[in-house]
Amino acid sequence: MGFSDMFGGRKAARRLADDLDALQQMQLKHGDNTRLELERRASDRGLNGRDRRHWQRLLTLAYEDNI
Repeated sequence: MGFSDMFGGRKAARRLADDLDALQQMQLKHGDNTRLELERRASDRGLNGRDRRHWQRLLTLAYEDNI
């Protein structure tokens, strides 16, 4: 079984890789405040649904990685 098959196809695997990269960039920029910044962005009502879902995915990854 290939990497992309384990994560629901190539598109989903690419999105996961992009999310992990974005989370790493957030950590570099915000340090210890990463989770607070992710929570703020994930709950921002001014964002459209797609952007809010993006930040919620990153917040979920942060919780899984104990950030």
